[in-house]
Order: sequence, then structure tokens, then C-alpha cells
Amino acid sequence: MRTRVRSTTSGRRGQSNKRAKAEAGGKSQTTLILVASLVLIAVSILNWDSIQGVWKKDLQRMPGSTTTVSQISPESTNTNNTAKIGYIYLSNLSYADASNMKIFVNNKIETLKGTKHKIALNTPIKIKLTKDGYKPFEYPKEIVLTEQNSTITIQVPSLVKEYYGFLSTSKNYPPGSVIEFEENGELKTRDLPLSQYRLPAGTYDFVIKNKFLPTEQKVRFTVEKNKKNQLPKNL
Repeated sequence: MRTRVRSTTSGRRGQSNKRAKAEAGGKSQTTLILVASLVLIAVSILNWDSIQGVWKKDLQRMPGSTTTVSQISPESTNTNNTAKIGYIYLSNLSYADASNMKIFVNNKIETLKGTKHKIALNTPIKIKLTKDGYKPFEYPKEIVLTEQNSTITIQVPSLVKEYYGFLSTSKNYPPGSVIEFEENGELKTRDLPLSQYRLPAGTYDFVIKNKFLPTEQKVRFTVEKNKKNQLPKNL
């Protein structure tokens, strides 16, 4: 009887061990399948563009295939909506010189990065360059770049040093009074009164306004170089 009990007990232990091994093997297999699935998903995402490109080429090579690129990837047509641009190359300038300049495209200031600047194709363009302390350079011709002629090189001459004067106004302007004027192609607005405001010497068409009152006064006045200039209140 004792021998039979031991045999039965040993059998039960063996079955338990087999069950445990089977369960462990099942868990390991499930983990491996999960990891493999994640790896396949990641690879598919990373290589989708490459796979898509191969599909397009294969389909285009197939005799009698009516499948088009747009049918495979509608997003690819977005490239047709990209704005077409050309480039202006600024000659006779170093990168350091260009970084100290401002560029105006059709009287709108744009960021100038180096000696290469992009502009729209098939659009009439006027170019002006400014630098503090110097007279602005304006390219004398209107530029129109096209797909066939998408670049132009502009020879930028040595800029001429600019002279300055100082402008003051009466202190009797009411609150909200401002003065507007154009300086080197930039429209500027300053609160009144002005006291020894530094301006490039030259003739200006000033406009005096008030933020709270419907009043406007236009004044043409010449700021003389190296002088303190007083703008009369009533001309």
C-alpha cells in the first residue's frame, strides 16, 4: 500500500510540473509574439514611404496598368500647391555685411539671411536694401523671375554714408498726438512731442495726427545735417 501511494504522489507531481512548464512556455510564446508584432508595426511606419515608393514604381511598370500615383497616395498631389520661388543673389557683399542690412520687397520688410534671398516667381518685384548710417540702395529695375529664369544676381555698390540731423517739436501738443513719416522706406510713427530725435538729413512729408481727435496736419520740412531742427507747430 505504501508503494502505491508514493507512485500516485509522484505522478501528481509530474503532472503539475508539466502543467507549469506548459503555462510558462505559453506565456513566453505570447510575449515573443507581442514583441514581434510591435517591431513589425514600428518598421512598417518607418519604412512606409520607401514601401510606398516601391509600390508606385512596380505599378507604373506593369503593362496595361491604369493605376496612377494619385490613386495610391492623394497626399502626393500637395506638392503641386507649393509656392514656386526664385532666388536673388547679392553680389559684392559678405555674409557679415548682409546680416547688418534690411531688405524691402515691394516696400515690405523681410528677413535677410546671408546673400541669398527667395522671392515669388512670376511677380513684379522691387528691391531695396538699407543699412543704419548709410543711404539706401534701390535696384533700379523691376524684377520678374520665371520657371525658366528663376535666379538673378544683383551687384550691390558700396553704400554712401548718410548724414543726420536732430528734430524737435513744440511741447504744446495735446495727449494722443503722433507724427508719421517715412524713413528709408519704413513708415514710422512717434509720439509727440519730439526732443532731439535723430533723423537722416533730407526733406520729409510729416503727418501729425491725434489718436482721440479727427485731426490731421501735413507738413513738409527739411531736416538739415548736423543741426538741431525745430519743427514749427503752425505752418
